[in-house]
Amino acid sequence: MNDKKNNELKDYFDSIEIPEAVSPENIKKMLDEKAVTKKHEKKRRGISVWGRIGASAAACAVIVGTGAASVNYLQNKDKKPASRPSGSSMAVSGAEETGETEETEIVYEAPYMKGARSYKQVYKLMEKAYEDMEARYTSDIYYGIDDTFDGASVSYAESAADESFEMDFSDGDFTAKGEGAEAENQEHSDTYNQEAGVLEADIVKTDGKRIYSLDSSNNRLNIAAVDNGQFTSSCTVDILSSVVQPEDNWSGSLNVCDMYLYNGMIAVIGTTSSYSDQYCDDYYYYSEDDTSFAAFYSCDDEPQLLDVYYQDGYYSDVRISPEGYMFLISTYDTYNYNVIDDWKDTSDYIPQCGMNTCELIPPEDILLPHDPLDNGDILSYTVIGSIDLTAEGQASAIETKALAGYTGTVYCSAENMYTAVGWDNTDITRISIVGGSITPTASATVEGTVNDQFSLSEYDGYLRVAATYSGYEEERDGLFSTTGKWVQDNRVYVLDMDLNQVGSVTGFGKDESIKSVSFQGNMGYVVTYRQTDPLFAIDLSDPANPFITDDFFITGFSTYMQQWDDGHLLGFGVSADESAIENGYKLVMFNNSDVYDLQEEGIYYIPNGNNQDEGYDVYTSVSSEARYERKALLIAPEKNLIGVPISKVTYDYSSDNYMDCTTEYMFFSYEDGSFTLRGELSLALGDSTDFFRRAVYIGDCVYAVSGSTFVSADIDTITEIDRVDF
Repeated sequence: MNDKKNNELKDYFDSIEIPEAVSPENIKKMLDEKAVTKKHEKKRRGISVWGRIGASAAACAVIVGTGAASVNYLQNKDKKPASRPSGSSMAVSGAEETGETEETEIVYEAPYMKGARSYKQVYKLMEKAYEDMEARYTSDIYYGIDDTFDGASVSYAESAADESFEMDFSDGDFTAKGEGAEAENQEHSDTYNQEAGVLEADIVKTDGKRIYSLDSSNNRLNIAAVDNGQFTSSCTVDILSSVVQPEDNWSGSLNVCDMYLYNGMIAVIGTTSSYSDQYCDDYYYYSEDDTSFAAFYSCDDEPQLLDVYYQDGYYSDVRISPEGYMFLISTYDTYNYNVIDDWKDTSDYIPQCGMNTCELIPPEDILLPHDPLDNGDILSYTVIGSIDLTAEGQASAIETKALAGYTGTVYCSAENMYTAVGWDNTDITRISIVGGSITPTASATVEGTVNDQFSLSEYDGYLRVAATYSGYEEERDGLFSTTGKWVQDNRVYVLDMDLNQVGSVTGFGKDESIKSVSFQGNMGYVVTYRQTDPLFAIDLSDPANPFITDDFFITGFSTYMQQWDDGHLLGFGVSADESAIENGYKLVMFNNSDVYDLQEEGIYYIPNGNNQDEGYDVYTSVSSEARYERKALLIAPEKNLIGVPISKVTYDYSSDNYMDCTTEYMFFSYEDGSFTLRGELSLALGDSTDFFRRAVYIGDCVYAVSGSTFVSADIDTITEIDRVDF
């Protein structure tokens, strides 16, 4: 009897077809290859791409390089609605040869990233994801993908027909030519950079001689020359005419987002978008085609256009490294799978990019995930590219790569860029950017979600990550039943450069969420909030054993914190009463000279409320862009200057009438434990929404900037000197 069963089992197992990828020969071959450092003879690249970095929900990355087939923007406009100014999302001559017959060695920069062998392989992956999505909706398996074959686990990419991946057996002092660096310019403020030397973009910049401001409402750059508070000249640059040429016959929308002043150039960054409906299988599919751009101008009184860089996808973020390389990040979604007729229609699912002319990203530089795609009928990329800005007045593309999935939070140190994306859990990818390269190097997943870029910090060979965890935890209640409850707390993780966890602090700020984080050397400061504003100080000097040194509680919460001096931490945020009812904004100064005994030294409230002079029915409400955008604040300890934009609306309930609408930029100083209001500059809004967005200082003057008006004042008295309208 036993022999009969054994023979039946033997016949059954002999009948199972073992996938070639998991055959003993291939397993040995792949393990041997892991031990060998592959060398890659790189092709001569014509252009490079900037892209916004993201990590996929499965911590996978797709890396994209510059393409080999050049495409002119003016070709084949009718093939597909233009996502860039002149419709370069067309099929490419030679794409079939480039994607299918060309033999190119693929170097795997990291074990969890696999380069595609052809465009067809990318298409097959998209096809498989779509089929899996359909199967989930037409079977009992509503969520999840069953990728087993007769009991043997098969990687997702392996199942992509003849275009499969290999199986993955791995574990999962610079000196920059910076903004406003000309020696003859007066002392002036600059955008605050989270990391020294890593430059961040903004909508307002100054070089000490001129003020540059992006007016997104009118798609233009406003420029005014200044001399001791006087506006001596002004001009505007029409961004739309620079990015879109009349002969392009393009219609759509333009969104100017960010700007740099760097090495004799003005770089204006944004997105062009066009929209269309595609009809397929009796359904209309709405399509939005986005193209990021960086328009480079000469940095003088009448800027001249130098060049324009285009890259598929919606603009997400940008940095300039201390070495002088710009990294631009965009998010690109393919067309709906149902409207792509064939894998050869590469323009429908492969991003393009370039300086004036565009190239498809070559297949070997598209790194496909080895985990399942879960976006069904589309494939998303995060396109990343580097631009060399080291030559004065010149910009040249260096390298292009892409990551699978949507962009999340981006944090950048001098040598690494990190992406963090996720809700319940956060997937983090470390990308080396040394020398302008874009090399994904490590990835990890931590429990919880990060608040913003300041929730991450690289220091002394470690990455610190602050996250809020929320989840439903079950507990056994008797022998056959369980009960559960929703829990929320906060954590700080310490990871090494391979993103292995070496230490953590967990469980603090229960039932609260992180509102702001400030890492200062070996210390971390975290504000959580539900009803009160606890500030936690965390000692990170021993990466394996971080611990909380103190906590301090006040009402309200800080949305942003920045070091003021060696013993003080400045916070800006929302004021609230003990019942957590918000009632305006506040500035708060924490004394952190003794990390075991945090103190609040000074506080200033900017309240909502009833106007006692006008009566109970007259109410003034305040709002501030700085609640969500820390760059709206002017924080200049060297000038003992703090600036806050505030908009005020006064309403008379008795007459159902708006009495006053103004935008103000308020300027404060801090001394001896208290804030002093120096003064404010104001504009009447009326029906306008032209709020003060930023402020800068140059020499002994401050300048408040809205979309169409610049106002100057004496830095000490905040007495208005001059103004200019555009």
